[in-house]
Amino acid sequence: MIKSWQMATKALLPLPDKWAGLQDQEEIYRKRYLDILMDKEVYNRFVLRSKIIKFIREFFDNKNFLEVETPILQTQAGGAMAKVFETYHNDYAMPMVLRIALELDHKMLMTGGYERVYEIGKNFRNEGTDPTHLQEFTMMEWYAAYQSLETNMKWTEELIKLIASDLIGKTSFKVYDNEGNGTDVELGGEWPRVTFDSLLKKDANIDIETITEEEARREAIKWGIKEEEAEKLGRGNLLDKIYKKSSRIKIINPTFVTDFPGDLKPLAQQNENGTAKVCQLIIAGAEITNQYAELVNPKIQRDLLIAQSKAKEGGDEEAMQVDENFLTAMEHGMPPMTGFGMGIDRLVAIFTEQKNLRDVIFFPIMKPRE
Repeated sequence: MIKSWQMATKALLPLPDKWAGLQDQEEIYRKRYLDILMDKEVYNRFVLRSKIIKFIREFFDNKNFLEVETPILQTQAGGAMAKVFETYHNDYAMPMVLRIALELDHKMLMTGGYERVYEIGKNFRNEGTDPTHLQEFTMMEWYAAYQSLETNMKWTEELIKLIASDLIGKTSFKVYDNEGNGTDVELGGEWPRVTFDSLLKKDANIDIETITEEEARREAIKWGIKEEEAEKLGRGNLLDKIYKKSSRIKIINPTFVTDFPGDLKPLAQQNENGTAKVCQLIIAGAEITNQYAELVNPKIQRDLLIAQSKAKEGGDEEAMQVDENFLTAMEHGMPPMTGFGMGIDRLVAIFTEQKNLRDVIFFPIMKPRE
């Protein structure tokens, strides 16, 4: 019954077998377009990722947040403790880095009078790769003036529970660790709050208020941190390494861990006992969010960043540097605020029950084949 036809495109290669599809995992990551084409579940997974991001945007738009965009190329990295990717600006003849966090630019915008801002964008950290960590990842950060850390936690719980119930249609998920072991997680119940120091006292018999840096180094080595690595880390990072091995891996259902060591959180308000007014949401042994009562006192901020820079000079590659542009903005007067950071890829992996972050990213970085 055809009257006429014409070729829409030229295909020189055959598609994978209709029933077996792509079998080689590396080939799946390298040729994601074929994986999507041949596997409807994969196709729908990435549609769901888009819907989750749209849901997050609408959630914050409805709370009168302004979506912003800030630079990926920076003269100095800040806002997190991480190793950077280094590059070079040929026209300006100067070294540059890829950003590791969105935080500092957002806070400087708050100085300009915006009361609520958020951004969903790429960050880059030149560190190890495993099923729950990638060097290029999508981060969501927001900052709200005149709001408390308590409100921050409330909004976080509200957002994630709404995604589960309203978008996904269930509250129980199987979440996987680095070894591929699955754990059933319930998002719909109560989300308890525990302090960092209480966890270390219970699980590692450590008092974070009295332990010295050298004592923390010895304890970290006992918990399996390599001696050469421990020698380069400051006190806060040492305690954090112990916490991750002794306590965090035991937390299954959503739990807010609060009051981390102050020297680990130099951009947050500091408590009198040496801790910081921060919390992390932990699910199935992994950090899902980082949330602060933000420090806005420029004098205290300068002292904390100077201490960080000394740790960096001592060999702690993840420690921060003094950022004069950021401090100058703070000296003009930043409003009191609370802030939040969350890895989008890790959140999507939870909601789609995937073992590897590569399975929720279209084109993950792969080594070239020989």
